[in-house]
Amino acid sequence: MDKIDSMDRIKMTVANNLKTYRLKKNLTQKQLADEINLRLNTNLKHNTISAWENGTNSIDTSMLKTICDILEIDINTLYGVKQMPTTIAAHLPEGTELTNEEMKQVNDFIQFIISKRDK
Repeated sequence: MDKIDSMDRIKMTVANNLKTYRLKKNLTQKQLADEINLRLNTNLKHNTISAWENGTNSIDTSMLKTICDILEIDINTLYGVKQMPTTIAAHLPEGTELTNEEMKQVNDFIQFIISKRDK
């Protein structure tokens, strides 16, 4: 599997999870756009949410935290990443905490390893 296929899979995972969790909160696309606009002082339309949910466009990373807050999920849930098993944490030197970027890299590597199973 090449990098483009992997990126497309991630994009569609986010798209599907966005829709799933929006519906679980009983929000329309317009209501989600309105709430994002209220919190971030933006001017999104419902068709922007639609484009995100069908994978036509990707969510601007500056909006991810706000969207997750509205949907009451964390970014790992949006990206379909399961929580890091404690066995990986056990390999870190005592007292070491990973930054958000380091956690993203660990999660990306885990997804890469898992993607090799699909072959």
